[in-house]
Amino acid sequence: MGLNKKGYVVPKVAFVILHFGDATVTKRCIESLDNLIDSDSISIIVVDNELTKPAESRTCRATFFRQDDKRGHYIRIEEDGGFSYANNTGYGYARDILKADIIVVTNNDIEFIQDDFLIKVISIAQLGEYDVIGPDTIQATTKKHQNPMALKAPSLKEVEKTIFLNSIALNFYSISYPILSRCEKERSYVVVNDALESNASIENVVLFGACLIFLPNFVLNEAKAFEPETHFYYEEFLLFRKCQRMQYRTAFVPSLSVIHESGKSTDTSYANKRSNLHFRMSNILASAKIYHEYLKQNGIID
Repeated sequence: MGLNKKGYVVPKVAFVILHFGDATVTKRCIESLDNLIDSDSISIIVVDNELTKPAESRTCRATFFRQDDKRGHYIRIEEDGGFSYANNTGYGYARDILKADIIVVTNNDIEFIQDDFLIKVISIAQLGEYDVIGPDTIQATTKKHQNPMALKAPSLKEVEKTIFLNSIALNFYSISYPILSRCEKERSYVVVNDALESNASIENVVLFGACLIFLPNFVLNEAKAFEPETHFYYEEFLLFRKCQRMQYRTAFVPSLSVIHESGKSTDTSYANKRSNLHFRMSNILASAKIYHEYLKQNGIID
């Protein structure tokens, strides 16, 4: 905890930004934080997970922060642990080194559009009703609402079906790709219209991982944001199950809003679409197996 200019005790807030791809996207995220009321009170941690680039062309702290910007911290990931590992590294730094009470874990293609976002988050934290929350995440191009990601997490039988089908599809990928590609185009996001219209929070739903807000009780008790770690995918489902098991209170809070520029720099050539879908399906399969094992170990079958 710290003191604000009026001498009141306020939580320390840290933003963990996972950098990958275009540095201008990450800088735009940081610039949006500059517009927050009381933005000088926060810490900003950029976690560089750009392992595809050679060391000499990767970013550094100076890419994102002025030398005199005391808010700015930079961590370069050197091993390919994926989304969970990189975010846990930033979360651990915020929790253990900076002693943050509230940790916002966000993708670099998120923009914070409410100048009172920080004030709202601190107010929610001080009420003590929730441990992990997610904002209304609006996809920039389609204007679709990406949060909540789902109303519930897959059951043991459902994830077993996913493992089976993905295994078959990957084994016969040249045949399955055209069908899978069509299915990708038809994907849609859950929209909870009543909550969006009333600004009422909805508890116990699967929160979208592009922007997650970990509040003091969770941060105090949990050394990692995502556990067990997966390379990519299923992080949200595992977080949902962990929060259920540990009795952490979660909520989608539509009074908080962010813009998500997902897929902005993706190459859309046929070859790239084909390889990207194969990459996603391979990682979904690996992560589904980790999720399946977690359910079995904890006796969760619903």
